[in-house]
Amino acid sequence: MGEEVIRGSRGKSAGILAVSLLLFGLGVWQMTRDPTHYWKAIPLVLLFGCGVVVFTFQVLLPATLTLGSQTLTYKGLFGRGFSVQWDDVESFHIWQNPVARQRLPAWTYRPGCGKAGVMASVASGLGADGAVPGLWEISPEQLLERLNERLRGR
Repeated sequence: MGEEVIRGSRGKSAGILAVSLLLFGLGVWQMTRDPTHYWKAIPLVLLFGCGVVVFTFQVLLPATLTLGSQTLTYKGLFGRGFSVQWDDVESFHIWQNPVARQRLPAWTYRPGCGKAGVMASVASGLGADGAVPGLWEISPEQLLERLNERLRGR
């Protein structure tokens, strides 16, 4: 199988950027409307100001997921990412994030493979050894199908 690149969705990121801009603007408006209580709007401005920065970058430089012959490689915000060897993966499944209402394609490592340590214990205790973050052009179920096809075809 040849290399396949799946890109992050600019449209989904732009939608979240628009909401962040709206709420950031609401916070700024609240600060200027009542100068004696401006401090109440500071958390809103800081939180959604960060959202504006992050989602602007995601619109301009969307994440990529490269399904290569030997590895699955994720590259996200500011070029940060990770690689996972196909041979180290036992299975892929959909994982429900217990904190956010988000469904992500996730994997479990084969016994003796993967990372060791405290964080690995925490991750596996949550039902997955790792997950593919991001807003993709395809659904989590479609991405899961492609990952499993790659895993079976190696």
